[in-house]
Amino acid sequence: NKQLFTYIAHAVRKKAPYISVGKRGLSFAAQIDKLISRLTGKMPLLTTEIISSALKQENYSSEKLLRTIDFTFIPMKECIYSAIESVKQ
Repeated sequence: NKQLFTYIAHAVRKKAPYISVGKRGLSFAAQIDKLISRLTGKMPLLTTEIISSALKQENYSSEKLLRTIDFTFIPMKECIYSAIESVKQ
């Protein structure tokens, strides 16, 4: 996750994140977000599902796909830069 956010930060020419926010920090932010959503009448942005998803690291194998079809993945860094450039246009 840290590498992903570092690539995104560099692509948009911002400083890379350097503070790790754990479960407690995210839970605190979710409580603040919930309070703000009650005051504004808008839906909260941080839900328990989003927090658990953000903290979970899942790995998948692409071995079967690569054996079955002729496919080459685009490196993550290149993909992020390309996506951000297309949004800028």
